[in-house]
Amino acid sequence: MNTKKRLIIIGVLLVVGLLAVKRAKMFDTVAEEKHNHTQVALDVEKEAVEDSIIKFQVEGRFKEQFSEVMESYMTLKEALVASNLDQASSTALAMKNILTDMNVGKLEGIASNDWKNYQYLLERSLLQIHSEKEIGLQREAFNHLSNNLYKTIDAFGLNAHEVYYQYCPMAFNNAGGYWLSDEKAIRNPYFGEMMLTCGEVKNILKI
Repeated sequence: MNTKKRLIIIGVLLVVGLLAVKRAKMFDTVAEEKHNHTQVALDVEKEAVEDSIIKFQVEGRFKEQFSEVMESYMTLKEALVASNLDQASSTALAMKNILTDMNVGKLEGIASNDWKNYQYLLERSLLQIHSEKEIGLQREAFNHLSNNLYKTIDAFGLNAHEVYYQYCPMAFNNAGGYWLSDEKAIRNPYFGEMMLTCGEVKNILKI
């Protein structure tokens, strides 16, 4: 093969190589844009869900009944702080029964529908806590309960001055876990005595 042909072949290979690199970069850019668009969509969806909570004005009797739910919740939290599986189980069932027996006949329209949705989510978590035989699984259900209870309080209010929404970043293998407290001091229901004060106040509901 003479030098001229060799140079032509090398030139063709270089052109092909450059085109391949350019094409690869193009697909990388498209993939990155798709990822960014997807992430933006997820962020927008998350914000929409958080902003979609409608706040209702409810009568004092409703708040009085719901205060009993909150008292039971605080007892449940302390049972988990103490890593007391049996007490957590019985308290969860008691809290579920209080929710079920609430007289909400004066709620109408959207308020009634939203309450039924919140009530269903709360009762489902409470029944799970009641039925679980491992404290770790009770705590996972308690995290879901706490998040939905926070939304319920935000929507319907409460007969209390302040409720603290608290957070431990190390719970559930560093995924993080939330709970509610009637005091600012941290008493972690996910680690108990092992890491009792691990956590921080993320929000204060002033109602």
